Amino acid sequence: GNEEEQTVRTDSPTVGKSTLRLQFAIAAQYGWKVESSDVTAAFLQGENLTRDIFVVPPPEVQEEGKLWKLVKPVYGLDDACRNFYLKAAQKLIEFGCKRSKYDSALFLYFVRGTLEGFIAMHVDDLDHAGTDKFYREVIGPLRKFFKFGSMSKEAFKYVG
Repeated sequence: GNEEEQTVRTDSPTVGKSTLRLQFAIAAQYGWKVESSDVTAAFLQGENLTRDIFVVPPPEVQEEGKLWKLVKPVYGLDDACRNFYLKAAQKLIEFGCKRSKYDSALFLYFVRGTLEGFIAMHVDDLDHAGTDKFYREVIGPLRKFFKFGSMSKEAFKYVG
């Protein structure tokens, strides 16, 4: 990242503090439990790179005069967060969520005009709550598409 010579878009929405407070209030109003999920190696699960980046392989697999061309963004690249956000947003929209016009990191799931759930993104951490239908139609498919690590229910600390 700090040695990149090319200027790339790096903007990647993360949920705002006021949105977090609002989502907790909505969850309490509906009686939903807020869960937090962490996507494992999120940057490697993001959109493919649209530019050429070559790296020296690690010593244990290095061959004289050989470089690797990256296909996926890795931690440290300026656009790694953005590429993951773009892929996650694409999948959430594909699963029927609508991106909030007030906070681009918040996605809402409606059925016949009724809010059934929400998911808020902070880099690779996803806070979500909703009905059984929301978990079946959105969170389930999302967990099948991305590899997840830790998932916390009820009591957890959010330091985003």
